[in-house]
Amino acid sequence: MHRDRAMRCNAQRNQPDTVERGVQNMLEQSSSLVRCEKQYLVQRAEQRGWLLEEVAECIASEDDAGVIVVDVNHPAYPASQRPKSPEAFGRPGTILKHWLAALMFKVTPNCRCNDRARIMDDRGCDWCEDNLMRIVDWLREEAEKRGIPFVQSIAAILVKRAISAARKEARDATQVRVQD
Repeated sequence: MHRDRAMRCNAQRNQPDTVERGVQNMLEQSSSLVRCEKQYLVQRAEQRGWLLEEVAECIASEDDAGVIVVDVNHPAYPASQRPKSPEAFGRPGTILKHWLAALMFKVTPNCRCNDRARIMDDRGCDWCEDNLMRIVDWLREEAEKRGIPFVQSIAAILVKRAISAARKEARDATQVRVQD
């Protein structure tokens, strides 16, 4: 089952033997269309600093089972790293990740913690503040995966403090540069 899923996402596009290898419905797709589960697009986007709603236009179709057809040549496809926001400052994602690690919630090979911390850092403190509940939802999702009790209000306080610490760190770094 896992092998078949990986083949659907990594199959060589438009090859004559794709049906024989167990990849269904690939023969009629153009070479720019890839069929995979939606979670794989989400992971690819986050690895490169994008959010699903920013890349959703590259989804050509979706079925009820969460299987999508993605146009990898569409301008919205996350083919490259998202540029860092020019107004981003501080490292709220890195700070939050380090604090959680100190509380014994360490990054694992199958979690998206590093990708999400990078998104927070690249977007900056203002974005994190504006998207506080999205970040809290990310923490909830990871806690559920790990079977860890989750308290939304505590998570929100932790994220707010990480944002505040990142702002202070950025201010302090700026002051040191000005004094030099």
